[in-house]
Amino acid sequence: MLSYRHIFHAGNHADVLKHSTLTILLEHFNAKNKPYTLIDTHAGAGRYNLDDERAQKTGEAANGINRLLDAPDIPEGIHQYTDFIRKCLREGFYPGSPEIERSLMNAQDSLIVCELHNTEIDILRRNMKLPAVTGQKACKVQIHHRDGYEALYALTPPPVKRGMVFTDPSYEDTAEYIQTADAFAAVHTRWPAAVLTLWYPLLAHRRIECGTMKQKITAEVKSSAVPCSILDVQLLVNTEDSHTETAAADMLKDNPPRLYGSGMLIVNYPWKTDEKLSAVLTYLARTLGTDNHGSWSVKIL
Repeated sequence: MLSYRHIFHAGNHADVLKHSTLTILLEHFNAKNKPYTLIDTHAGAGRYNLDDERAQKTGEAANGINRLLDAPDIPEGIHQYTDFIRKCLREGFYPGSPEIERSLMNAQDSLIVCELHNTEIDILRRNMKLPAVTGQKACKVQIHHRDGYEALYALTPPPVKRGMVFTDPSYEDTAEYIQTADAFAAVHTRWPAAVLTLWYPLLAHRRIECGTMKQKITAEVKSSAVPCSILDVQLLVNTEDSHTETAAADMLKDNPPRLYGSGMLIVNYPWKTDEKLSAVLTYLARTLGTDNHGSWSVKIL
């Protein structure tokens, strides 16, 4: 299944969580003048137009990035993220993860982006040819039209072993939860030095699948030859029972499935990431929560 197009959801609360987390992790890697490799397995188009009729149809950016940018007293921990988003919006686009990555990484670093969707890959290639907003010399970018999981098996470990995997699946069917868990377990074995970062949705009708995926990843990492700590981060903008959940096949009907929140699972997380994210999530839950129902958690597994 390749029906998912991120333009319908660009700028929503899940984007705010995953991209603010991504920025914090990039700050960690950039703190040392050493090259690193980043593999983005589900890159999408790279840039989006929030005025596009598809984005306007769902209006998710209004309660996500737009609400955040309009909020007062944004904490220092996400200033780089919000400042970068503002720069991009002034240039007429909203950035996806590949744009954030290539703009904030250094010239000595290597970025590998993968996208399987035939339409998205063409847009991604065009967007990655455009100048980066930061104006600095861009890092080396490899663009692969291939399945992101297959790429992880084929491309790890990379020549430069300091690095990170950023995975943002669409979870269009239940099999992808199993596929993701298998890939993360295998990549940790192949590339134990890497920080593995996984976004996951919080949907009431997918609670079991999501829980099983996280349990499998945790068990495999903990029992591996190089066990390490795992951070499980969640941002909820509403309560679990706040939406009537339906099957994915009913997406175009009256009550499509909705995220009441989302999470980030970070394997081999950098020192103090838990503290930094806790400070940021306190603010995001208060700012993006619906009717004071925002909440958050940061757990070390």
